[in-house]
Amino acid sequence: MFRFLGRKVWKAPGGERVVRKEISRRPGPSNVQATFEIWTAPSAESAKEYLNSRKVTRSVYYLVVETPEGNWGKDCMGVYRE
Repeated sequence: MFRFLGRKVWKAPGGERVVRKEISRRPGPSNVQATFEIWTAPSAESAKEYLNSRKVTRSVYYLVVETPEGNWGKDCMGVYRE
């Protein structure tokens, strides 16, 4: 199982840490004001594990995880690669 270490770090089952970088509000798709949680992870695998552990129910809320292999995100429609 996974766990949050405080409010800014998520520890994956394999021990890798996903770290929150920032939370911001800015125009998203269709210029609607949206909230973006930006995280960083050491691998795409840990990014996807983190994203699959989270629920997104609001249509203008986005989780984005930056990795060396590229960015992964999640919105109310599911996980995607940027």
